[in-house]
Amino acid sequence: MAEDFKDLYKDTFSHVRSSCTVNLEDFEKMKTNKKTPVRKIVLIAAAVAVLAALGVTASATGFFGLARVADPESGVITAQGYADSAESRAYMESVNTGISLREAAEKYGLTYVDRCEVYTYEEMAKLQGGDLTDMRSSRNAFIVYEDGSYSTDTHFSRGGKTIGYSLHRSVKGSLTQMEINASWLGEEHTEWSIKVGDYDVCLVLGSGSRSLILADLGNGFFTVLVYAGEEADEVLSTGSVTRDDLEALAKSFNWSLISKIVVPNLPPVQEVQFGAGVELDPENIVEDQSFLVELPGWGEVHFITYRPTPEFNTARFFLSRDGKVSDYEFHTVYEENWTDTAAVCFTDLTGDGETDVLILNDYLNDYTGQAERQVRIYSYAGGGEYKWEEELSFNVRWAIDNEKLTVDAVLDFLKVGGGQDTEGADKYGCYLEVLSHPSVQGYALFDFKTGDGGAVELITYDGGKWSFWTAQDGRAVWLADVDAYKTSLHIKPETGTLWLFSSNMSGATLTDIYWDGGTVAMRDAAAWEWREGVETPDIGDELPFYEPSRTAPVQDLG
Repeated sequence: MAEDFKDLYKDTFSHVRSSCTVNLEDFEKMKTNKKTPVRKIVLIAAAVAVLAALGVTASATGFFGLARVADPESGVITAQGYADSAESRAYMESVNTGISLREAAEKYGLTYVDRCEVYTYEEMAKLQGGDLTDMRSSRNAFIVYEDGSYSTDTHFSRGGKTIGYSLHRSVKGSLTQMEINASWLGEEHTEWSIKVGDYDVCLVLGSGSRSLILADLGNGFFTVLVYAGEEADEVLSTGSVTRDDLEALAKSFNWSLISKIVVPNLPPVQEVQFGAGVELDPENIVEDQSFLVELPGWGEVHFITYRPTPEFNTARFFLSRDGKVSDYEFHTVYEENWTDTAAVCFTDLTGDGETDVLILNDYLNDYTGQAERQVRIYSYAGGGEYKWEEELSFNVRWAIDNEKLTVDAVLDFLKVGGGQDTEGADKYGCYLEVLSHPSVQGYALFDFKTGDGGAVELITYDGGKWSFWTAQDGRAVWLADVDAYKTSLHIKPETGTLWLFSSNMSGATLTDIYWDGGTVAMRDAAAWEWREGVETPDIGDELPFYEPSRTAPVQDLG
């Protein structure tokens, strides 16, 4: 299941570009960083799904429409215009081959544009000479590029419904990081054109939960992704849209203003220094997550958590000998909307006897508005250098429920995937074969035995039973099965041991689960009825279970 989530995540965000210079999927430190807007606009909201009808569906007039703007292989609309234009071809080559957008722009004779700024609606109206739309139920910000292109996420209200949408205005001859995904339109869609002022506008009503508004402005393209079709998007809209709704939205835009290219006067580029020599402002240091610690290759050194700044809108992490100027910076993994660093842990995560670094960051997902936790694992690479373990960090993040992402949970996960004993032998790798079985829906780790050097047992769940395993001589040995019907496993508050909570209509029971010297055994602990006056015991916290990764969560990190 974790691998499925991983695939979904990668599919979903593999083509996402932030509205400025940052690539969400593989952030590399920029030698000269631009000021990053406080708010990014996520331009696509689903995994890429090729529309089977795309190649044969055309607008009623044939002048425009999906058949001309969407890439026939991926279904991606780049918001740069026609699929065969230099702008779209350059963008898709960057997506498909991995070359940078700057390189793609140079190849196709375009100007690469990555500088941008956040404008409020009031600032945008002043820049453009008036409001771009009279659907003013939302006052979200615009991301405005230095060539005059722009994007915003907002919504309109009509007929008691609130419908979210994203709009994107491109400029011909330049290449930006704006794109839209045509998926979720559904297997069928209705496409027609209307005249709005001097412009022919193509409307696409999807049979799924997306619709589109498209227009060729001559000097660029105007693309609107509507988060509803004949079906509603439960997160971003309160109802479906109709043909009349789409036409009303298209007519609400001020086309005379949209047709103009207005180049903003952006502030000067602000240089951001990386690595050694960064002067650390005490006001930006997160004191409760900054430590004086002993690290390999450094000796006693200050580990510093540094909150986002106006110049660089994500948390950064440094090593400093004096606590005032950086001597080393950890590889930056970009996440906007950072709220807190929840934990920092210094321990051997890879079994090589050296101290590694684990960081858990909290941030708000700009798309869902939900709190999420980011995992960063840095392994010691020698010479005072730390390597960001990208794949490992990713696997840990998607194997553990967001609410259960604690240091202890991560350490437990690493034990299963490849935790190593002091002699370097793989202690828990034998559990991987158990977890790879398709019937396993979840797993937990628990130390039943004492005096065995802290070894942990594996508990798996297949929907009908709990199965208990132990690692012996490099093999996973089955110990016992326990019926999981109307039961749950809890950690006993007083002793930290495990017991089984069982309930029915009349009452509940608690059963101790313990190691009897040779296997897992059970004995009755308590029972009670569901009636007034009966005091119920504290059953403790439920044992956290994680979704098993379909690939080894930790490979040989070498």
